[in-house]
Amino acid sequence: MASNNLPRGIDALLTLAEDMADGLNTHAVAIGILQNTEAKVRTDLLAAATAETSFRNAQTAKIGLTTTQTVADSNGKAFIGITRDVLAVTLGGQWSQVWEATGFPNQSLAIPAKIGDRQALLAALQAYLTANPAKENAPLGVTAALAGTRFTALSDARSAVNAGLVESGQKKVLRNTAETNLRTRLRGTIDELDQLLDDLDPRWYAFGLVPPGLSDQPDQPADLVLTAGASGVVLADWSDAARAVAYRVYKQLVGSDPDFTLAVTVSDSDTTLSGMLSAFISQRCNLSVRCEAARRPHRSRKCPADSRIPPASTRVVLATLRPRSGDKRKRLTIAIASAPRAVVNQHW
Repeated sequence: MASNNLPRGIDALLTLAEDMADGLNTHAVAIGILQNTEAKVRTDLLAAATAETSFRNAQTAKIGLTTTQTVADSNGKAFIGITRDVLAVTLGGQWSQVWEATGFPNQSLAIPAKIGDRQALLAALQAYLTANPAKENAPLGVTAALAGTRFTALSDARSAVNAGLVESGQKKVLRNTAETNLRTRLRGTIDELDQLLDDLDPRWYAFGLVPPGLSDQPDQPADLVLTAGASGVVLADWSDAARAVAYRVYKQLVGSDPDFTLAVTVSDSDTTLSGMLSAFISQRCNLSVRCEAARRPHRSRKCPADSRIPPASTRVVLATLRPRSGDKRKRLTIAIASAPRAVVNQHW
């Protein structure tokens, strides 16, 4: 029986909310909806959609801020390395007491592993070179001014990243709150419909829902058609399946592959499989394709048979559609005469 559970993902939730608002626009008066009106659903929908967009924008901005920080840190590390090499000419190639004033930490001349320690070292090198201008090497870019530039760039970039994290976190909280409110609204709408509509009333579909008296699993995909395209390409197309949000397409080269393997997962009812023809022409293998419709990742239904593959030429041999003994699966084999026994089998 259909449970009409709300989708987990927010994109699917927003789509369902739009469907339910449209259903309320058309049928609310006739059904007698009083509590969860179209206006209330659309208010919560708009709030959730706006909050989601704001959160995604913050996430995108955070990526840019992190990139800027990475560049500033890389420039800082390069400056620390060349400055160390220049100072080693007069201070020695190993850490000693004379290096302490430069700011290199942990009695080591290694570039610090932590970004915060590198930022602190840049500040220390700026102070050291300011106090010891004779140690500068302008041609190599070892100057107090450049040390300050590198420090400021890294410090500002890190501050921006931290601010971005705060903003993203705050907008995530707002998004989650808006999403929770929308879920509460949609759940209330479903409960109100449950009180007013029969379990088999077809008007459930107008709300993007399934009549509670029916199964909520997706229908079987049908009319799977395989088309031989360019070399190594097979085009697969099938009819949309009600309540399916994704399709998993499996392929098997019979005689080569021990079992079906997942080729691709798609949201549309068609896909392109590459590297197929060259494989079964050269190996004289049968190609089998299986398609499953999924409402959720753990639920799916397989395509039935009644599929075909027209050849590149006009010579086609169609095998009979027959059930396999011992199970309910069916098989349809179509051979392309122009290829060396290039056969496509459908097993369901």
